[in-house]
Amino acid sequence: MKKKFKLLLLNLIFITFLQNLLFAEEDKNLIRDERYACNKFYQDVEKSDIPMVKNFYTYYEENGFGFSPAYKYDEELNKWSFYTDGTKIKVGFTFNNETAKVLKSGDVILKINGIDASKIVEDNWWAYIENEDEVKELNLDIINAEGEKKIINLQRSEDSYGPLYHSLRDLKIIDIDLKKSIFTASIENSYEYRYDFKFYQDDEVHPIVDIANESLWYKKSSGGYNFHICSPSAKYFEDSILPDPAGVDFPDVVENDVDFEKNINKIFLYSKLEGREEDQLNIQRNFKNNFKILNDFNLRSFPFDRQALKIRIVDAEYSLDTRVFEISPFTFRALDEYLSKDDIPGWKKISAKVENIDEKRITNEDVFWSGMLIELEVERKHGYYIFKVILPMLLILMVCWSVVWVDPKELEARLTITIVCLLSLIAYNFVIDSELPKLEYLTVLDWIILVSYVYATIPNFLSVISFRLQKTNLNLSNKLELLSRKYGLSSYILSILFIIWLNALSNPSNSSSLISWMAGN
Repeated sequence: MKKKFKLLLLNLIFITFLQNLLFAEEDKNLIRDERYACNKFYQDVEKSDIPMVKNFYTYYEENGFGFSPAYKYDEELNKWSFYTDGTKIKVGFTFNNETAKVLKSGDVILKINGIDASKIVEDNWWAYIENEDEVKELNLDIINAEGEKKIINLQRSEDSYGPLYHSLRDLKIIDIDLKKSIFTASIENSYEYRYDFKFYQDDEVHPIVDIANESLWYKKSSGGYNFHICSPSAKYFEDSILPDPAGVDFPDVVENDVDFEKNINKIFLYSKLEGREEDQLNIQRNFKNNFKILNDFNLRSFPFDRQALKIRIVDAEYSLDTRVFEISPFTFRALDEYLSKDDIPGWKKISAKVENIDEKRITNEDVFWSGMLIELEVERKHGYYIFKVILPMLLILMVCWSVVWVDPKELEARLTITIVCLLSLIAYNFVIDSELPKLEYLTVLDWIILVSYVYATIPNFLSVISFRLQKTNLNLSNKLELLSRKYGLSSYILSILFIIWLNALSNPSNSSSLISWMAGN
């Protein structure tokens, strides 16, 4: 009886082993099918009871001062390096709330503990701040965003944070509406988590990479390896089955045309089997949107103005002491591509830049959130306004002042010409008003029109006065006519040039290259 039981038990174990072997072989064959392999990965992630698999955890641990210097990217060398101009550096991003209260992304650092900031960066920034015995605090001479020089002190802190990789893949400015203070842009953004290094806590590979290694690759019969690229639907992220890197906000967007929104999600596995140092899993979400974005336009130099179009992207889930934006090289390539095209009617592209920013929310004044600012500088093409507005106004004023060569006794003929000229100027005012919002200040063109009104009315009064003086004081009438012929029109032209020069002097950063040279820029 015992022998039969043992035999039965051995048979059961053998059958179970054989079934497992067959299932494993079948599973291995099914893994070759991308849809099966990706669905298996999603299911394994959902079934995992390791919190790190579905949630965001910080990766970097640093005993430092809560900020990183700004980097610059060299497209030709495909290399990042710290930004410096030989004396000063800039703040790239902050990852400590206390630091963010006194030091902002984009602030210029002149000196660190009395030493030129660029020297410390060029020698070895990380080695300098990690020297706990000698560098116990940082005294920084800075210039903030408002241009104020300050001296601030930073104390050492233990910080941990993780990166949110952002790539700008495509950018087009479709329309600039000054009247509504908005511009419309087609933007393609990519947000990405990269699980590509070991954790400082226990020196282990990320568990989601282990899950990916169970399903997202197979060995080909011909030799070598094949890696699946998965395209999960948005549902996996909305239901928190997969970690979502796209938890961001666009603070200045007033309208998102959902009919034009496109979303593509990708999961890539890179492996040591390909010769890499580490296994790496990328979870990437791409969004293409048509946004209407609120913008602060400075129109004082209109129509010789230069405008900055700003797109802000801010973390909507984690504060900057947990997650910070990291800018991808693709962003710089996309901006170069944007600048290479002349596709904004009436505007010329000047420059484009991207930088980290720190943002507050009204719900919590003591917490900062990491973000990015894409700033596009455009300059108005002023040919339309020169040839269709300013030049015709100049011709109207020339006609208006031509009355000083008409006999002063012909009062009716003089007044007819000047009144018609004045009415023509009023019509031009309506044309300009249709393009601009109701501003509390006068633009360059407003000043030109205002001065033109004044100079259009002067010949009316001159005509009446000269007509009266013809009967009472002929000599004075002749002198008045002579002065009008000499200085009337020329003083008008000088007044216009003075208005343009004064604006360029007082508002140089907002003036186009056509007039900015007048201020010595």
